[in-house]
Amino acid sequence: PLPETIAAVEELQQCLELTSGTRLPLKKGEIPDGPALVIGNYPQAKAAGVDGSALPVEGLSIKTALDRVYIAGHDDKALNSFGTAWGVYEFLERFVGVRWYWTEPNGGRSIIPQSTLMVSAVWIEDAPVYRHRYIYPPKPAGLQQLQTALRSANSWPVKLQVHAPFGWGKIESIVKNRPEVFQLGKDGKRSDTMLCYGSKKTLETYLEFIERHFDKGQPANSQLELGIIGNAITVSPWDMEVTCYCTDCRKLWDDKGGMYGSASRIMETFVAALGTEVKKRWPDKTIFYLPYMNYAKASGTVAFPDNVEVQVCGMPGLALYKEPSVWKEFQGNIDEWRKLTGRKVQTWEYSCWPEDRTKAPYHYPHVIKSYYQHNRDILVGSFINGNFDHWPRSNWSLYCWLKCLWNPDFDVDAAADAFCRRMFGPAEKPMRELLELQIRRWEDSRFPDGTLSANAVYSTAFPPDVFKRMNALLAEAHTLAAADPLISKRLQYYETPFPDFRKEYECVVEGKGVTPFLMKKTGEPCTIDGVLDEKAWSTAPKGSFRHYSPETKGSVAPTYPTTVQALWGTDGITFGFTMAEPSTATLLKTNSNRDDGSLWWQDCIEMYLDVSGENSGKSHQILITAGGGIYDAKHGDATWTCEGLKFAAHVEKDFWSMEVFVPYKALGVTVTTDSTGRKWFGQFSRNRMAGGRAQAEGTKLNANQGGFNSNTGDFAEFRFVE
Repeated sequence: PLPETIAAVEELQQCLELTSGTRLPLKKGEIPDGPALVIGNYPQAKAAGVDGSALPVEGLSIKTALDRVYIAGHDDKALNSFGTAWGVYEFLERFVGVRWYWTEPNGGRSIIPQSTLMVSAVWIEDAPVYRHRYIYPPKPAGLQQLQTALRSANSWPVKLQVHAPFGWGKIESIVKNRPEVFQLGKDGKRSDTMLCYGSKKTLETYLEFIERHFDKGQPANSQLELGIIGNAITVSPWDMEVTCYCTDCRKLWDDKGGMYGSASRIMETFVAALGTEVKKRWPDKTIFYLPYMNYAKASGTVAFPDNVEVQVCGMPGLALYKEPSVWKEFQGNIDEWRKLTGRKVQTWEYSCWPEDRTKAPYHYPHVIKSYYQHNRDILVGSFINGNFDHWPRSNWSLYCWLKCLWNPDFDVDAAADAFCRRMFGPAEKPMRELLELQIRRWEDSRFPDGTLSANAVYSTAFPPDVFKRMNALLAEAHTLAAADPLISKRLQYYETPFPDFRKEYECVVEGKGVTPFLMKKTGEPCTIDGVLDEKAWSTAPKGSFRHYSPETKGSVAPTYPTTVQALWGTDGITFGFTMAEPSTATLLKTNSNRDDGSLWWQDCIEMYLDVSGENSGKSHQILITAGGGIYDAKHGDATWTCEGLKFAAHVEKDFWSMEVFVPYKALGVTVTTDSTGRKWFGQFSRNRMAGGRAQAEGTKLNANQGGFNSNTGDFAEFRFVE
């Protein structure tokens, strides 16, 4: 038997004992006389009509006979088809009444004791609607067991090797003889990681590695040289935007493509050319392409051969498909890829987005259900990308997600009723109301322009009255369950995300722990030389950066202090940064490129400027490195250029400083001499890389929430003052 079947049988034996108090003996390779659960594709099962080999991939069958219950399924290790294991878990759910809501050590397995276990005459056959249902990560301990019990797997034959190849920069012959296969920066330097997908040499090199792998018996390293799994050849650039400035790529660059489509034609042209050549020479192979970041959106301008399959990244995160505009955009993209390739589409979905930008403990089971009901004939299924152990926060959504991938008609509301009844007993009523608030307040709220922001979350989804009610319900549940240690344990687990929720609420709604930034009016323009020596700087208030501590889950003083100041006039604002640095000789400033995703790994400062004055979630982003590299984007779209931007850095023995002038015209706003009292929202951050990554430190003006610098929960008021 497959290891998955063995694990399922062990779970069956344990759960039957916990349910009935009786441990049934396990016999391997023989069917004893008398009543028995017969698990596997035995001849006797086949004679009774239970034939796993005749079932669809991952199919299961449960059939009763005289003194027998036969459980078998389609088993094929090469395909990741674990039908017999799925049959065991189906039996446990349907007839023994077991549920797996989260990890067992945290009380997540629900078992209801029964003095008698009866199985009526039945013959059940089932198989998943979606064959790709894999949830990541499988660790830490316990997640693999939980997720397997919920039938997380991928039996689809076309599989992805993400971000591959990534190691051509380590292959001397390529670096020396084919430098044009690497992305060209605006500064004229070649990347050592990101490839140039407009170069013919890149296509030639791909084909050479494919030939070596399939024809010459020299298998390519699965990621280093080329991403090949079985008969699928991956095209998946490194984990940053495609921004090559070579002549061939610039011809295909689309300034109007937006944040998800500026590089689409570059990548699609390469994929189509590779697919055409592979079809000629290896007609049984498939090109598997991962549209992502600024090439996620189909351009609609490139024709693909029929050997191309795609796995589309749902960039905002499936939870945001509650917004009609977001749903329309990304469902339209899926439909377009389906039409262009003539194949069903796989998706790469994010459960960790937008969790990274709000601490609100939302759930979205109806969004999940509607999505997979709609795409029943369009999708192969989904890879669900989490972030470490995301079950404490997302347990109910993740549970429903895996259930809907197996059967999109899964009744999420009836399941929610059973979940609260089974898991919380005397606290069922307040917990059911709490869960409903977490679901409906998120799913039914509408953010302005469909854009996530902390302000939108706490004004539309979880305003003060809802926030207070949610906390009151939790307190009531604890009181009702105080006498039951198991239910109290479950409540403590369920409450895991709520302290962060409360803290974020206090910051965003009540302003606790948030430092406003005061921008001083000046009538004299600054000389942009990086030296903050004009008299006006001595009168400008300073904002001091902080560091987020995962240990204390709060803001602490950094090792390398940084201050920021601002002087505003009628043409623009000049920001001044002063950064303590005991090792200025090791400042990392080798990258002076434009809109390069690797700029964050240089010594740099970053600004988010929300000029709406409403913390709207739409910001102008400007990052500048010590070496002069620039990344500028408007509402996430890096095709925007901050016209008129001026900056300069200055280095001393134990610190370095930078002045940055941002013209109002580039931001689309007008500021006059009577603009005192006006406010923006925003964030400043510094990435300190001097001395190497082991000594790296990321700091911000406000660092209460942690996470990405773009987290609007940490945005503060930027006030125009005299």
